[in-house]
Amino acid sequence: MSDQLPTEPKSDHLQLYGMLIDQLKTYSNYFWQFPLALVAANSFAIDKFSAHPIILLFLSLLDAVFVYALHRMVSNQKAIIKAAQKAEVELRKTTAAGYLPDFPSGGLSAPTMLVCALGILTGIFFLYSVLSLVLRYCCHFSC
Repeated sequence: MSDQLPTEPKSDHLQLYGMLIDQLKTYSNYFWQFPLALVAANSFAIDKFSAHPIILLFLSLLDAVFVYALHRMVSNQKAIIKAAQKAEVELRKTTAAGYLPDFPSGGLSAPTMLVCALGILTGIFFLYSVLSLVLRYCCHFSC
């Protein structure tokens, strides 16, 4: 057992930790706004362009690009979280230890779940647009 008292946190550790937490707040805004906007835009597109399945097909491919970009952001966020956790290890050795949050670990993260859900929805949107395209032109040529 160590009788060593906690030290005051170093200002560079506090600045680094603050910068990382600010970055996480920025990423969090994107993770909740982007999926809602994408689902709303897709609903609008299906309603307005249902008679033009080729447009829906291109939009579903564009959705796939957006979902991939969101996936990359989730990967970046995880890297920032790991860096913040490393800073927390040093800060827990100081008098600031009592002010650091203890979040439960494990399980699937909300951003990862959002990426998976959007990926599935994008796949369904793509299949819907392909099926609409096939049915439109098969019926068009057979009539």
